Amino acid sequence: KPPTSYLKKLYVDTVVFTPHQLKALVDLFGADHVIMGTDYPFDMADYDPIGHVASVDGFDASTIAALAGGNARKLLGI
Repeated sequence: KPPTSYLKKLYVDTVVFTPHQLKALVDLFGADHVIMGTDYPFDMADYDPIGHVASVDGFDASTIAALAGGNARKLLGI
């Protein structure tokens, strides 16, 4: 299979620097394959990760909820 076929099996996180980058991740991987992330204990200067997700133009309430925890709950079965 082409390498791009495996992208559908990957999950990525929201730890990016701009809303534009986060939107590009969702556009590429799908809203169901992006989860809330952290680089703790390293300081990524993202003090409001929910606000970062909510700041993306075009994300509706269900997309924000999925990225902010719904996808992680589903992936981890909790």
